[in-house]
Amino acid sequence: MSSRSVCAWVRSPLSRWALSWSLCGPSALVAATVHAEEAAAPSAYDSLIDQALSEYEAKNFPEARALFLRAEALHSNARVLRSLGMVEFELRNYRDSATLLQQALTSSVEPLTPALRSETAELLARARGFTVRLVLTVEPSSTRVTVDGTPAEFLNDDGTLLLEVGDHNLLFRAPGYVTETRVLKGRGGEEQTLHVALTPETQPTTNATTTATWADLADQSPPAANVPWFFVVPRFSLVMPGSGTVKIKADCKGAACGKAPEDSSSDYSRGSMPMLGADAMFALLPELRLGLGLHVQLNKSSYDFGSDSLPFEAGRLFSMPATAEYRLGLGHSLALPLRLQTALLFLKPGRDAKAVDDSNHERCKQNAAAGVSCSVNAHIPGFFVGAGPGVAFQLANVALRADLTLGHQWLRHTKIERSARGPSGFSSSAKQTDGSFIAALSIAAEF
Repeated sequence: MSSRSVCAWVRSPLSRWALSWSLCGPSALVAATVHAEEAAAPSAYDSLIDQALSEYEAKNFPEARALFLRAEALHSNARVLRSLGMVEFELRNYRDSATLLQQALTSSVEPLTPALRSETAELLARARGFTVRLVLTVEPSSTRVTVDGTPAEFLNDDGTLLLEVGDHNLLFRAPGYVTETRVLKGRGGEEQTLHVALTPETQPTTNATTTATWADLADQSPPAANVPWFFVVPRFSLVMPGSGTVKIKADCKGAACGKAPEDSSSDYSRGSMPMLGADAMFALLPELRLGLGLHVQLNKSSYDFGSDSLPFEAGRLFSMPATAEYRLGLGHSLALPLRLQTALLFLKPGRDAKAVDDSNHERCKQNAAAGVSCSVNAHIPGFFVGAGPGVAFQLANVALRADLTLGHQWLRHTKIERSARGPSGFSSSAKQTDGSFIAALSIAAEF
């Protein structure tokens, strides 16, 4: 390496884990001369290092990794391995980062100075905090191992695997033995041990004793990964206080109608509505889910009408939501679900709503006594349509999540129909409907 390149590593203010290789000055010139005599690194190496440093400074980590890899192919040494390990850490590839940093510490080509060794060891400890070290032993020795559908990459011949944090599906198979699977739940910064002894088939084939190393046991035809497809989601929701409008529309046809009554409306304020329920979600694809649920209101809806704040107890609401959800993955543990929801609503009348129903039925009885037919349809099922974002955090085999839903709710409380025949006959109807904007916050757990 030229003295110019050596000093450039020192001057680059990259981060706390600066990619400095040595000190500038006469000692750097001596080091460069010795290196040129002993290793005779290609001249293109220096140019690649300078380009990689520029990309690193600009936080273009994928580009920096590509350039460092090309430099490492020309001249592998402790310094460039350390640089690659730092880039992988920035890219959150903690397993690869830990492997490269460990190689940098053990490399004897352009070995790290004591100060660089200390910084590298500290970063290595941080990277290992986001990985799981698995010591694996299997029987028979010819067993092939796959992790999440890809061949296992062992660190050495003792069966040690370094895995990212999260859940992993391990598959073990060997000729003449029953294939087995295991699920590893990695929480980071820990070491686990696992022993797997495969069960011979009913008519096992003869297996000669082998001395294959773990590197030879990787499966070259990995199976599809095991993806859960059914989730139970208990959910607590809080519908925020809001306002709405009850509209009454009256129609009349016939000679006896006279002047048609005018339509009217009344504004109200609604209190908060806590809801408790559960959904069954089905994963059509890992990122696409459909679900059905049943939610019930814990309290009874309370409305205040007009400027006089006239209280009105409407009743308890039941909801049957159908949900479509698309999940944006942000790593092994974090996801952003985007939900589109429609729901069928049922209202169990409260004290005041029931009194209104009884009054309407009584009116119909009086009309019937006068020879006028009358019918009351109360509390027709309503609808809700809404959408909103959420956030989900995977914790072992449970995902904790929070969601925001915005939408519109529509209910028809009462419809009265009256009719009479004859020269002065008529037919009339009066419909009472309620529409309001809904904003709801919910917390849930996926099992």
